[in-house]
Amino acid sequence: MANKDAAKGFWPVKSLVGGEIRSREYVVKVSQTIRVGDAVKLVSAQISVASIASATTDLVGVAAHAVTTDASSVGSLKVYDDPEQLFGIQTITGTSATASMVGQTAKINAGAGSSVYSKSTHELDIASLSTTTAFMVMGIIETPSNNWSSSGHTDVLVRFNQHRFKAPYAAT
Repeated sequence: MANKDAAKGFWPVKSLVGGEIRSREYVVKVSQTIRVGDAVKLVSAQISVASIASATTDLVGVAAHAVTTDASSVGSLKVYDDPEQLFGIQTITGTSATASMVGQTAKINAGAGSSVYSKSTHELDIASLSTTTAFMVMGIIETPSNNWSSSGHTDVLVRFNQHRFKAPYAAT
């Protein structure tokens, strides 16, 4: 059975080192629309949404809720910012997702998000597998309706490979 195409950005699953899932509050830059599940970056002590181009630098976590700021005011945002946090995310359409991806890294495909539900549409771009990009694949989200798939839309477990608060993993 094919996996359902339902991009929803990142969602917290558990911590790699145990304990509870935590978030911390940050100041959001002006003129930002951040959706639940968007990867976010920290620049000059303020949060902004990560785009495809910026998704390898200054990443600090995942938005716990949605926020929109205008051109004249900043806002606040709770962020899942633990560098050892594990997240679920769906893989992009049309690219084969296999168990051989575990341990490799990929970048995000940062969509515009849903303005109706304030949800992210970020997906994992597994066409970009390497050992140096932003998110490391740790495995598959184990549910009856999810499987490794040649057509994509596989929900996988990832952790930050590049995070503002830790050094990146270097393959040996």
